[in-house]
Amino acid sequence: MGERFEEAVQAVVSGSAESLRRLLAEDPDLVHTRSASMHQATLIHYLGANGVERENQKTQGNAVEICQILLDARAEARASSKVYGGDSRTRDTVLSSNHPQDAGVQTNLVRTLIAGGADPNSLNDPSISWQAPFPVWT
Repeated sequence: MGERFEEAVQAVVSGSAESLRRLLAEDPDLVHTRSASMHQATLIHYLGANGVERENQKTQGNAVEICQILLDARAEARASSKVYGGDSRTRDTVLSSNHPQDAGVQTNLVRTLIAGGADPNSLNDPSISWQAPFPVWT
């Protein structure tokens, strides 16, 4: 499972929608698999480009499409991870990361996460510094 998960992570961070769709069609459970790393991120957490492996901290211009693919595959928009040792959600890391902001997708990515079930009112990790003005989802 580890090799397939890492392949899916690379599809997420590189913006390879076709590869991600193929991998999820072949193994739908990948969307719920957690990284073996201390942060225990699922695929959707990698969209935050924050708190995961440095080489995976990047955001592509089609991150909203990648997010929708994951949500359509039943990724949990409210799933927590242990990035920075806390109880962080993808929405939190997207808001605190300069990568989605620099790629010009931060606002639409947050909106997509909220439409997919992320809590618009929850700021789970008080140690995170925010890169976006609030509320970006209005």
